[in-house]
Order: sequence, then structure tokens, then C-alpha cells
Amino acid sequence: MVYQNKIATCLFVIALSTTMAVPQTEFHQQFGGESGLFSEFLNFVETYEKVYHETEFYHRYEIFKNNLHFISAHNNRQGMNYTVGVNRFADLTLDEFRDNFGGYNPATLQYRTQNKYFLGEHQASETSPSSVNWVTKGAVTPVKNQEQCGSCWAFSTTGAMEGAHYLKNNELVSFSEQQFVDCDHNGDMGCNGGLPSQAIQYAVENGGVETESNYPYTGSDGTCDFLKKEVSGKFSGYKSVQTNSNNDMMNALAQQPVSVAINAVQSSFQFYTSGVYDDPSCPSSMSELDHAVLAVGYGSDNGNDYWLVKNSWSTQWGDQGYIKMARGKNVNTCGILDVPVYPVAA
Repeated sequence: MVYQNKIATCLFVIALSTTMAVPQTEFHQQFGGESGLFSEFLNFVETYEKVYHETEFYHRYEIFKNNLHFISAHNNRQGMNYTVGVNRFADLTLDEFRDNFGGYNPATLQYRTQNKYFLGEHQASETSPSSVNWVTKGAVTPVKNQEQCGSCWAFSTTGAMEGAHYLKNNELVSFSEQQFVDCDHNGDMGCNGGLPSQAIQYAVENGGVETESNYPYTGSDGTCDFLKKEVSGKFSGYKSVQTNSNNDMMNALAQQPVSVAINAVQSSFQFYTSGVYDDPSCPSSMSELDHAVLAVGYGSDNGNDYWLVKNSWSTQWGDQGYIKMARGKNVNTCGILDVPVYPVAA
């Protein structure tokens, strides 16, 4: 199988063209003592509807075994605050995941505060509530799936817009990611990545955003079909949140959901399933940001403070599509506090 090394591809799913029946005699010759592991792999293939070429099948099985060993070793380690498990990415090496993963383009970050739609930095009040959850408050749409398109930036943007629109109009509307993928060429590159701040600027300049139902997601670059008369969400600009400020981020999140960028290319992140994610090896440098997600709250789990984050890899990843990322003083897990922004509803 040929993998395309895209600069900005947020999601990667293997799709291979022919099915393969595995003869039992051939299996016993090659993997005689691994019937349990092989059964797990076959269950994985069935669960996630994987289809492989014949020569690819055993290669993916070997990768699956290695990932299973990582998962088992992590979960058997004492003192871990989060668990990992088999998911749709369990037949990928970390290099494959890294080479085909990304979508947040930090190259143009220096311009995010240099346009007329930047409305300044969030001004934090002195106090914030002890916990916030915009999911339970009704301001967050169900988890979506960006599929094989590097459009995480569009999903992070629409998620923040959906929250802002709900809080202003008391109406939860699912906005169109495909409109941004097809039409936003304000430095953004469709399935090859972009920035939420630039996407918000595009929406303001072009009069707003259509609904998901009017302009449905296809998971690929297409021809712009935006109709201004169909706009359902309008915005006046965006604000940033002070970099690396736990208190300011809490305060902003107490106001509305916030678009954030992270480094997501870690095996521990790839296979996260539950708990408070606090991998110390996950980079927090702004230059290593590669994935845009949506912060939808914060709280504490068994004494471990966290940010509640909505991803765009379907409910088959993480905790039903969500992850809790470690929060605290001088804690910037995977760079989540580097470049938070949120839209202002008009």
C-alpha cells in the first residue's frame, strides 16, 4: 500500500482494495503459537471493516502485535492516570501515523493577530468555576468524523462556532466543515490543513456559515458551493487566550468552547481510551503543533485536573470521541495552551 505523506493530514484510515481469506494451514505454519493474538487481530479486522491485499495482511498483523504489546505494557504499568486500547489505528506504525497525521499548520501562526477580525485577547475575570462541561449544557454537537481528509482545523472551528452560536441564540446548530474545506482559501488548504483563526476570518468576510445539512461533509476537497442566502451562523471576529495561562484558559472556557491546537502524534495519544492523559513525552512546543481540536470544559477526576477535549476521529477513538488532558499550574499538555482562540457570534 502506498501512503501519501501530506504536510497537513489530520486523519488517516487504511483502505485496501481486495479481501483475503486466510487458510488455516498457512496460519498454523507461520503463527502456530499465536492463536489468541491472531483471533484478536481477526476481531479487529472485522470490527473496523479493514480490507487488505494478501501480502499486506501479515504485515498489518505484525504491526498490530507490536501495538498490542505497547498497549498491554502501558496498562500493566503502575501509577498510570490513563489507559490505552485497541482502536481503528491499531494496524499503523507510529511512523505511518506521524507521516499521515497533522492538519494544523503552525507556519502562519504569526499572522493570527494581524488582521481586522482579531478582536483582542480574552480579558479574564478574577475567578472561574471549579468545573465546566459544555457537553452536558447542550452547547456541543455530537462527535464527528473527518475521515481521510486533513480538515481538523475546520472541525475545531465549527465546534467553537456551534458553541458561540448556541450561547447567543439558544439554538444548537451543526455547521458545515465542507464549506471551509471547499471555499476557504484564506491561507487554509482544505484537506491539506489550515488554522481556526484563518477559518473564522473567512467566515466573517464571506457573511457566515451554512449548516451541515445544507452543505454536507464529503471528506475530500471539492468545488465551492456556498450560498450566502443559506447562512445560519454569523460571526464578528475572534479572540485569543493568553498563551500558557491555565487561569485564562479556565476563564475563557467558562464563557464558551474554545478552539485549541495540540501535538497528537504519540502512541499513547493514538490509543488513548480513558482517564487523564498526562504523557510527559508529548511535546508542548508551538512549532510541533499538528492537530486542532475543541476544548469543551474542565474538571477533576480522582484528584487529577483535566481539560475536556472533543476530537474529530469519530466515537471509535478515545472515550467516545473525547479525551481528558492534564491541566494545572505550569502544565501545558501537548501544547494545549499555546494558541487557544474562540469566535465571537454576531
